[in-house]
Amino acid sequence: MTVELEKIRAKDYDEYEYKNCGSKDSPCVICGKTIKNYMTARRVKWLRMYGGGNYLTDDEKTLDGQLDGDMGWFPVGTTCYKKFIEMGNEQK
Repeated sequence: MTVELEKIRAKDYDEYEYKNCGSKDSPCVICGKTIKNYMTARRVKWLRMYGGGNYLTDDEKTLDGQLDGDMGWFPVGTTCYKKFIEMGNEQK
């Protein structure tokens, strides 16, 4: 499933991005709010950004390097992941 980042990213993303992030934290790629200990947190989901940062996908079958403008995988909080799934289902 793929969603255009501009359509899902929170309008106040820049206000949150990297604020209150420690060395083991990262901002959610959708809302910008801090995800504590994102590398070990069980509830963190991951989305792959590509198209130079214009699109997000959860398609793990896509082989590395086969997406134009691949920027890698980014952490997403559970609430934002649900929004991603809902928006992706609406686009079908």
